[in-house]
Amino acid sequence: MDALAVGIGTHHGMYRAKTNIRLDILKRIHEAVSVPLVLHGGTGVRDEDVRECIRLGMYKLNFGTELNVSWVRRAKEVFAEAEPDETMRNLMIRCNEAMAETIQKKIQLVRF
Repeated sequence: MDALAVGIGTHHGMYRAKTNIRLDILKRIHEAVSVPLVLHGGTGVRDEDVRECIRLGMYKLNFGTELNVSWVRRAKEVFAEAEPDETMRNLMIRCNEAMAETIQKKIQLVRF
């Protein structure tokens, strides 16, 4: 299946401030095409804007940076407290759990 990734004000990476998504442009694109739309750079996008993007035809949303940030933040805590003989597996599991929490939040966000 084809999809169209649109530029409506988002970008990859972390934002210094909240994004200003051009929902007006997204609405026009959605009305003009019949393919699923893709939002690149979903990290930092307000929840209400994510929901509106879905309503306006977004079928794929990307939150990779947000997942990375949650993993690294937990890793900084976990590794700072780790004992030298603690297994890498146990440390990584705790970091992965932080990322899984973020994934669950995003799943709940897109199920409305």
